[in-house]
Amino acid sequence: MTSYCPACGKLVYFAEKIFALGADWHKSCFKCTNKECKKILTLGKQVDKNQKPYCAHCYDVYFGRTQYKQQFVKIHDFAGEDTEED
Repeated sequence: MTSYCPACGKLVYFAEKIFALGADWHKSCFKCTNKECKKILTLGKQVDKNQKPYCAHCYDVYFGRTQYKQQFVKIHDFAGEDTEED
């Protein structure tokens, strides 16, 4: 069965493939989707969002608890509270 890497679109040969997220990938193409990171991932060490792999750190920053905290702080700016002196 012929398969093509979802990252680069090239043919994936048996000796160089890993199966993840329902597709065959080149080992060197199975990277974090975050363009600033691009960390090469290993099976079981990735988190996926919309069939795209992310390292745990980037997933947490963009989609996890950290992102929620950043949005909460932006909406509820506590910096100015309780700063008035009588």
